[in-house]
Amino acid sequence: MRTKLITLVTLLMMTSLNVSAAIEKQTLSVAEEVLFQRMFLEKTLSMPQVKVFNKQGVLLYGTNKADEELKVNMLKGLSVITNKGENKFTSHLKGITTADGAAINLDDFKQEIIVVESYVDWFEDSKKQRKDIEHVLSKVQNKDVLWLVLDVDPKKMANANVTVTHIE
Repeated sequence: MRTKLITLVTLLMMTSLNVSAAIEKQTLSVAEEVLFQRMFLEKTLSMPQVKVFNKQGVLLYGTNKADEELKVNMLKGLSVITNKGENKFTSHLKGITTADGAAINLDDFKQEIIVVESYVDWFEDSKKQRKDIEHVLSKVQNKDVLWLVLDVDPKKMANANVTVTHIE
């Protein structure tokens, strides 16, 4: 009887720990002029792209291309959550706002991990990247995660005369 009670208490403690961790997903807004400037002039935003930051804005993992080992590399980056390093989050999201149009401020986020995903719904590498991210986040336990999604589809820019021939 005592063994069953200890097992039940252990199970309840583990369950309560897992319940406290959550993944919150938000879509960010990118103005056409910001998207055009960053993708085609600055070349600082590409598809697919994943960046993982801690709550101090330190970059834990990042790629600007299709990463065949994204699951392994992202998990490796998440295995060492360090506070050392500069805040790269703010500069990465310069000119990008929340869906409500509010400026993004790192201090507003309380999550331990912030995933920023550039996504295009028709791009095959983006679809694979999305599945890989979902897989990785299913493995992250007891950590609050904020998953920020940027729709960076150049075909949706109404005022830009753009022909997309190749996307790196």
